[in-house]
Amino acid sequence: MAVINSGSIPFKLIAKQPNQETIKAMQELKSDNGIKAGGVKALFKELEVEM
Repeated sequence: MAVINSGSIPFKLIAKQPNQETIKAMQELKSDNGIKAGGVKALFKELEVEM
C-alpha cells in the first residue's frame, strides 16, 4: 500500500447545518433586530436572567 502526501487532511470535513431556529436568529441579527448588549452581565439583565 502506497502513502501519498497530497498536502491535505486525510478525511472529508463536514460542517453541521444550522436548524431553522438558529437561521431565524441569525437573520434577526443581520437585519439589526436582535438583542444586543455590552457584555454578559448586560445581556443577562436584558433577558432577566440571574447570574
